[in-house]
Amino acid sequence: MIKGYILTMCILFFPHAAYSSNYEGYFTYLAPGTHSCGKFIGAVNKGNNNKQWAEWNGYLKYTLGYFTGVNKYQSGTMNITGKTDNEGIMAFIEKYCHENPLKDYFDAIQAVESELYPKRTR
Repeated sequence: MIKGYILTMCILFFPHAAYSSNYEGYFTYLAPGTHSCGKFIGAVNKGNNNKQWAEWNGYLKYTLGYFTGVNKYQSGTMNITGKTDNEGIMAFIEKYCHENPLKDYFDAIQAVESELYPKRTR
C-alpha cells in the first residue's frame, strides 16, 4: 500500500522528460531567447558600467539551461561545453551579438553550440 502511494506521488509530482517540438520538429523558444542580441548587449553594458549584473545573469542561466537540455537529448553528448567555461561561452555570445545585434539571442546560443560541438565531452 505504501509503495503504491509513493510511486503515485513520484509520478505526479516529479518532473517528467518531454519533447517540446511538434511532429514536424518545430518548437517555440521563450524569453530571453526571443530577445534581440542588442538587448543582450544592453544587459552586458549595464553590468560593465553600473555593476548591475542581474539581467546578464538571467541570460547566463537561460544559456546553461539550454545546454543542459542539449546534454540530455543530443546523442553522443555528455557535456556540450566540453572544457569551455561559462565566461568563454558568454564571451563568444557577446562577440556574436555585437556583430549581429538584430538577431535573436537564441541564434547566438545556437552559434556557440555549433562552435562547441566538435569539442564536446562524449
